[in-house]
Amino acid sequence: MTVNGANSNGIIVKTGGTVNIKKDTTYKPKFTVGGANSNGVYVTGGKTVAEISDTNFDVSGNGTGILVGDSGGAAKVSKIKDTTFTVNVDSAKDNDKHGTGIYMYDGKITTDDNVKISGNGDDILVTINNSKNNEIKFDGNRTGNAPSYDDAVVMKASGNNNIGFNLQDDLYYFFFY
Repeated sequence: MTVNGANSNGIIVKTGGTVNIKKDTTYKPKFTVGGANSNGVYVTGGKTVAEISDTNFDVSGNGTGILVGDSGGAAKVSKIKDTTFTVNVDSAKDNDKHGTGIYMYDGKITTDDNVKISGNGDDILVTINNSKNNEIKFDGNRTGNAPSYDDAVVMKASGNNNIGFNLQDDLYYFFFY
């Protein structure tokens, strides 16, 4: 799915019910997000996506791969696994600070095996609104030994001026799990 134009969304979760975004027997979901202030997946306040798996997010311009929550309240993505975020937004240069792989406005995300977030210079991988009680739990459902690289959650950027976590607004408490 290609998301272009300003203020556009590939999938917007606004109603109840179980929402899963994952590979069927043949096709792997791919979101190419290039529009200004546009999102591949937008989970609105109070809503939940049960799973995002086997999915690719390619983000450029001022786009966002996944936006979690809004002024309507906290949202949730219960599981992200086997998913890649390729961020090429050049948002870290010139104090632009727009465009990111994941934007935590107000909510909770749990990642499982094999989530890769990458940038290639002047990119912001994850943005967190600190005025809300956001939570990102890495390898949240793992038990036992540390994972191999193929199974791990990895944030990696090449080039210069990348930002792994862009913390916005007031700073309250920030915990890594």
